[in-house]
Amino acid sequence: MKKFTQFFTLMLCLILLPALIFSQTNQPKKAPGLQELTEVPNEFKEKPIVDHSDKYVIPSGREGGEDIGNAMVIPALPFNDGGFTCDNLDDYDEACPYTGSTAPDVVYSYAPATDQLITIDLCGSLYDTKVFVYENVAGNTVGCNDDFYFGGSCGLYTSKIEDLPVTAGNTYYIVIAGFGNNCGDYLIEVTTPAPPPPCPPITAFPLIEDFEGTFLPDCWSKIVQSGNDIFKTDFTDHTTGSGYSAAFSSYGYSSDYNQYLFSPAFTVDDAFRILSFWHKKYGDYDELLEWGVSTTTNPDDFVWTPVDLTEDWQKTFVDLKPYVGQTVYVGFHYYGDYLYYVFLDDVQVAATPPIPISNWAIVAGILMIGAFLVFRYRRKLA
Repeated sequence: MKKFTQFFTLMLCLILLPALIFSQTNQPKKAPGLQELTEVPNEFKEKPIVDHSDKYVIPSGREGGEDIGNAMVIPALPFNDGGFTCDNLDDYDEACPYTGSTAPDVVYSYAPATDQLITIDLCGSLYDTKVFVYENVAGNTVGCNDDFYFGGSCGLYTSKIEDLPVTAGNTYYIVIAGFGNNCGDYLIEVTTPAPPPPCPPITAFPLIEDFEGTFLPDCWSKIVQSGNDIFKTDFTDHTTGSGYSAAFSSYGYSSDYNQYLFSPAFTVDDAFRILSFWHKKYGDYDELLEWGVSTTTNPDDFVWTPVDLTEDWQKTFVDLKPYVGQTVYVGFHYYGDYLYYVFLDDVQVAATPPIPISNWAIVAGILMIGAFLVFRYRRKLA
């Protein structure tokens, strides 16, 4: 019996061993370096509900509109609001970069009065958001973001669009949606960057601008109208003959062809009060270039004086003696009624030249010295 038991055990091992080996060799292999998960990763855990009420108070009864036709108007910036999207419809979706979203959405509209950059921030929203912007009509997408924040106080997978260029005369529709079918409580803040601090008045002379560097030059400013601009060009140049000048243009159609270019503010010094600049026009056309001086950059505060424009470079001199001690701007006004170009170069405020002495004054001085010497000689002889 003992021998039978040993024989049976041996036969059983011979039968089961190949099966065991086969089962081990046919197990799916793990990817190198991967380990079995012992706990659920943080990104798959349920997101905690965070109270963002201290960020700002949501105005009672306000929320984005259902669609473009009922968009909530943003009257001015900065703008803060918030709401709940789950009780809205899915009206719009854009790829940025994910597609196929069925999330409900709300819409805001903003019509800027001036060209500017805006930032749209959904920091503090409590779900996986998406935000995109249409210009004038649905489908004309000019900005889109799905995930900007990846945790922290602003939330996980919340959205933000930074420094979006918007232009006056257009309406921008800001759509707040979600990734997939996500919806929930949102916060929105729309801002525009604060204007840079004003440049301090220039007190070191000479002031020289040849428009060879970045345009606009530091602390210069301009006023232009839709359709045309003031820009740097290498078409013609007075400085070196192969560099750049500033160009005023009325080549494109516009409802207003007035353009203005302003220097930085500077304090006029009696020893450096001579303004000079070079100018020419593209062709024999009826275009206007004027200069003026003012303590502001409001065109209405200038007394404009026209220059003699020809197709060759000419230089204009202006004595700023009436403004000594004042902080002023030099302005240039261009007007051309759907015409071509006027060029400006080498604007300078430089040293006041000494009073010129005429040839007759020199002769008179020599004669007086001669007469004095003769007089002394005669007295000596006497």
